[in-house]
Amino acid sequence: MGLWAHPDTWPKDIPAFWDDAWKAIAEMKGLKSFRVALSHTDLWVWKPDHKSLVKLFQSMVIVRVQSYKVEFFWPVELDEVLKEIGEVPFSIEIKAT
Repeated sequence: MGLWAHPDTWPKDIPAFWDDAWKAIAEMKGLKSFRVALSHTDLWVWKPDHKSLVKLFQSMVIVRVQSYKVEFFWPVELDEVLKEIGEVPFSIEIKAT
């Protein structure tokens, strides 16, 4: 799943959609494995800021499955985000090129 939001609309158009999506995913009874791949295109040089990442992670923590991975396909510093959020139920991989 990629974030195709225009820089002027992030995060305004995302939270309502993503909050509902995470709730629906969390209700999937048979789900055992879940992978989220966050990417951007070369057309957009903008990336989510600290506040946007905190909001995104806060909505993602309700999903509880055996194997849960979040991948970022751009360089991102998450230390401060994770300090603010606390423990998360997913592993994080940064696959920046």
